[in-house]
Amino acid sequence: MTFPLVAAVNAMTLVTDARRSTGDIQWAEPWLLEMTSVVGALLLVPAVAALERRVPLVSGMTLRHGAVLLAASVPFSLAHVGIMVGLRTILIPLATGKAYTFFVDPLTDLLYEYRKDLFLFVVITGLLTLSRQIELGRQEAAAARADARESGRLTLKSQGHTIHLRARDFSWAQASGNYVDVMAAGKSYLPRTTLNDLEQQLHSAKVDVVRVHRSRLVNREQITEVRPTRSGDVEIHLADGTTVKGSRRYRDRLSLPDNAPPQ
Repeated sequence: MTFPLVAAVNAMTLVTDARRSTGDIQWAEPWLLEMTSVVGALLLVPAVAALERRVPLVSGMTLRHGAVLLAASVPFSLAHVGIMVGLRTILIPLATGKAYTFFVDPLTDLLYEYRKDLFLFVVITGLLTLSRQIELGRQEAAAARADARESGRLTLKSQGHTIHLRARDFSWAQASGNYVDVMAAGKSYLPRTTLNDLEQQLHSAKVDVVRVHRSRLVNREQITEVRPTRSGDVEIHLADGTTVKGSRRYRDRLSLPDNAPPQ
C-alpha cells in the first residue's frame, strides 16, 4: 500500500510542476510514469523475498551477505527498468497519442535509475525482513503459550539462549525497554520479550497473575499483603520479602477497597 501512495503523491507533484512551467500537460502521463514503476517493483517482490530468506538482512548478517545483496540490486534494477519501460512503451502512446522514449543516453539513464532502485531495493528488503521477524515472533509466542499450557513451564529467550522455568515459580516481573526483568524462585532473568507476551504465557500455564502497574506483573499467589499509600498507590508485599509498587490505576485488580486507610 505504501508504494502506490508514494506514486500518487509523485504523480500529483509532476502535474503541479508541469502546470507551473508550461501550463499544458496530459493528466494520464504522470500517473502512467509512476504507476508503471510501482507495478514493476511489485512484480519483483517475490524474487526479492526469496533472496531475503536465503540471505537474511539481520540474522547472521556478514560482509558476504551484504555483498550478495548489493550485487543482487543490479539485476533488480535492470529488471525493474525493463518492466517499467515495456509497460510505458505500450500504455503511454495509447493514453496520450505520443511515443515514449527512455534510452536517450543508455549508460547515464541506467545509472540514474539504479540510484533510485538501490534505495527501493533496500526498502523492500527491509520491509520483508521486518515482516518476517514479526511473523516469526508471533509463531514463537504461540508455540511458547502452547508449551506453557501443556507442560506448565515458561519459555524465555535471553542472549541467544532459551530458558525454561516452572511457571508456578514466577514471582513478579517488570518491563525494562525491550526486555522484561523476571523474578522466579529467587533468581532474576532478563529475557527479550514483552510484558504482555509473558502475561499470556503465565495465563496459559494457569498461573494467576495480575497487572499492578503498566510495567509490572505479580503472581497473585505470592502476595502476602497489600498496603495503600497516601498518594493513592499501593505497596505489594510478596512471600519472598520483596515489595513491589503498584499504581492506583490498577488497585481495583487487587480487590482493595477505595476507602482502605493508607499506611
